[in-house]
Amino acid sequence: MSGTLLIPILVAVGMLAGIAAMFHLSNTRGSKNRGRRRVTDEMRGGNGAASQRKMDVRVLSASEKRLYAQAQTLLKEGKVQAGARILEQLNMQRESIQALEDAKLIHEAAKVLMRMGRHNRAGVVYARHGMWLDAASSFKMAQMPLEVAKCAREAGRFDLAAEFFEKAGRHDDAGEMFEKVGDLHKAARYFSAAGNAARAMALYAKHAEKPDATFEGDELKAIVAHLCEGNLEPALVGIAVKNNKAAEIVLQLIIKNLPSQARDVYQSSAADIGPKLMGDVSYRDQSAEALAQLFLSVSHFQYAGMVFERMTSFERAGAAFEAAEDYERSAYCFERAGRDDKAAPMRAKAESAEAPVPSKKYAAGGFALSNLPSEGTPRASFEDNGDSTAVMDTNDAAAEEAPPPPK
Repeated sequence: MSGTLLIPILVAVGMLAGIAAMFHLSNTRGSKNRGRRRVTDEMRGGNGAASQRKMDVRVLSASEKRLYAQAQTLLKEGKVQAGARILEQLNMQRESIQALEDAKLIHEAAKVLMRMGRHNRAGVVYARHGMWLDAASSFKMAQMPLEVAKCAREAGRFDLAAEFFEKAGRHDDAGEMFEKVGDLHKAARYFSAAGNAARAMALYAKHAEKPDATFEGDELKAIVAHLCEGNLEPALVGIAVKNNKAAEIVLQLIIKNLPSQARDVYQSSAADIGPKLMGDVSYRDQSAEALAQLFLSVSHFQYAGMVFERMTSFERAGAAFEAAEDYERSAYCFERAGRDDKAAPMRAKAESAEAPVPSKKYAAGGFALSNLPSEGTPRASFEDNGDSTAVMDTNDAAAEEAPPPPK
């Protein structure tokens, strides 16, 4: 009975021993594989230069050992190039490059890397020794435009740096380089592309001082947008006026409730932009009111009267036309306002033989600012009384004493 029980026990012990042996074997293989994977990962990540150097170590043959010893002897004797060439032949480029760099033979060290097709590393070697143009040339062969630009900037070759900053999409840096070489127009363009509007506009203003300065469509659009925010650099205003953008800017400044800036741009234009302003302004909001006030502030009373008339603010229109000495139209507007007490004197002045006759150029669309009266003209006080009308105080005595126009 005991013999019968002993056999199954021995079988079970044997099976357990077999399982344990298999488990131990699999763990041993796994640990070896894990070690191999770890070394490979370190080399791939580039974290361990030491790991890479370990992989570079190899067993030299007898002939290679003799060549290596010869190379070492040549290096000790100061024959660096000869020793480095032997090391390179032994595929020991790292040692060859190090020996050449230590001997300040930078071009030779870089050539080793170039023969290996490592132009980027050759650029690093040159840059490490402050040889910026050589570094730029190497990075150019490696198709690394940003590094080319940086090295060219260090070398003081701002034109080359600008070209490659542009290729690298670094607009701010390209703008700085173009500014250094004196190309303000391109510099402004790149600052604008980089979103640096303030610096771009400052350079556009400097460029505008040149008599032959020109601007492309997008540039002009950016300048107009800048002026429409109330930033009125005189040179930029001059650009806009020269390109017939004054009316557009005035309207935008009116909409943004910047009356003094709107007046400055209006007065800077030698052309008569009044009719265009009256045609483009909105009469559904306060823009027309602001435009009329602008015309009053610069004593262009005829235009102010036209705006008030279209706004159906007839009393203020009558006062404006009176100031412009267009008495017939003033009388008409006062009648529309129900102010017969003011209409009658205007009608009388219109019928008077001594009254100046308004120029036909005062008609909308053909009104000449140069023909506006400047002296001897009765002035009116335009004040809003809350119901879109105004109270006008005229100096009739002064008007009657004014000398008649020459016949």
